[in-house]
Amino acid sequence: MIQDLFPHCFHTEYHDAAPRPDSVVLWFEEEKVLAREADGKLEFPRFEDCPGLGPQQLSYLFRVDEEEFFLCLTPDALPPQGFVFLESEVFRHGLRPKAHAFAGLTALQVARWYRGNRFCGRCGGPMRHSVRERMVLCPRCGSTVYPKISPVVIVGVRDGENLLMTRYAGRSYGGHALIAGFIEVGETPEDAARREAFEETGLRIKNLTYCASQPWGYSDSLLLGFFADLDGDGAITLEEEELSMAQWVPRSEIAVQPDDFSLTNYMICLFRDGRA
Repeated sequence: MIQDLFPHCFHTEYHDAAPRPDSVVLWFEEEKVLAREADGKLEFPRFEDCPGLGPQQLSYLFRVDEEEFFLCLTPDALPPQGFVFLESEVFRHGLRPKAHAFAGLTALQVARWYRGNRFCGRCGGPMRHSVRERMVLCPRCGSTVYPKISPVVIVGVRDGENLLMTRYAGRSYGGHALIAGFIEVGETPEDAARREAFEETGLRIKNLTYCASQPWGYSDSLLLGFFADLDGDGAITLEEEELSMAQWVPRSEIAVQPDDFSLTNYMICLFRDGRA
């Protein structure tokens, strides 16, 4: 999956650091990222490439090994030459280095959070960036806000040698998917898995077992993957507002993309290869 960077190490702890000339600058314009790609390689600008930016216009993000990444806080500044704004879907394209694709997707989540919390939701005052941790605070009323992380369940539903595979309705991503949905207030992941399976397909499930997890910057989420078995009748009642297709696919007929990007693809491959 995209977060599996071994032998590299992702360090998410916050520091009040100043950029070095070779520090990576992640610069977003809404959902687009400033970068260039060539020969399957994704390249972001370095601080030394950005003469129009000062250190005060950047916020420390994280580092991969010893390489530091900073977020541009003034996206309307003049961008450096040789780079263009690319759709964030570029992170899905298997570009290398893989650590930069993961860094870009994670930074997109932080940038979206900063953008949505410029003003206090309690009193309306302007928020200020903390210099001690990744947090914004209101000097007027003292309210503090931390990055939003929404838990999501993904469920691989099995019926013997068949796997329930779906396609989303009304989304740009058109590949195969599994049952998935956000955990509601007061729910456990297991309850959410059972509810989503029934709401989307009319199926009941049993024997829930945890598989793996994945941070997912596209929806500010932490994905929690489970496998489960069909409980009862396998006739599907499709929720057409959520899904355009849901069907049982035999293990021998499953075709997946040969990538290591998503938890969904990882789980489908596990079932196809007889490991789940």
